[in-house]
Amino acid sequence: MSTERAVSTFRDDATKMLKDLIGDKARIVSDYVVSPGLQEVPADLGIIADGRPPVALFFGLSDARLMEALLLQAWAQQRREECAVIALLETEGAASTKMRQRANNHLTAVPNFRGEERAACARIAREALGFDPTLQ
Repeated sequence: MSTERAVSTFRDDATKMLKDLIGDKARIVSDYVVSPGLQEVPADLGIIADGRPPVALFFGLSDARLMEALLLQAWAQQRREECAVIALLETEGAASTKMRQRANNHLTAVPNFRGEERAACARIAREALGFDPTLQ
């Protein structure tokens, strides 16, 4: 399988599972911009639920993508934009140890997808909704 196909499968699998878990409890949008002042760093997905801060989700496929998530987190904090920034790693080896450490220490969550797909997506859904949709 080509690298592009593997990346596409990961994104598609994760997006589908999130949509299934969240259902109509929130909106899921692609290429999400947290606010007009943060247009330079769009998230791969945004999850917007009534009465909750939005979730900016990055598919953590490389150190560069995690760096973008960290940049959005820093800019949002500086501008006092309320949002949760999450990087979903396909596997723990998707980024360097140092970059994973930074992401774990600064982002809202950094779940690992492969091997624990449902649990990883449930973690994201809990942040977006304020409750675990798998327990409803």
